[in-house]
Amino acid sequence: MNSTIPAEINNWDIAFDPFGYAADESWTGNVLPVEDILQLAHVYQDLVLDVGCYSGVFVVLVVKAEAWDHPLERLEVGDRSELNAAVNRLVVKYVN
Repeated sequence: MNSTIPAEINNWDIAFDPFGYAADESWTGNVLPVEDILQLAHVYQDLVLDVGCYSGVFVVLVVKAEAWDHPLERLEVGDRSELNAAVNRLVVKYVN
């Protein structure tokens, strides 16, 4: 199990996790530069946390009510080693 995941993950369902975010602390080492990396769905709110790679930059989005063109939050991460911290920061920020 990824021991770095914050307790607030209980408010999120892991919808798509092919690189092992939930299972392995070093999951980012397995990440390929593809569009579909990780997706979490909030249990109580109409929110999606989505991670993908676009033009060599990792992007973490928080989207409400499927408004993909107008995300609530967009973080660009240049290095895959920063992905875990970025995802966890948004998991906590959008817990409620």
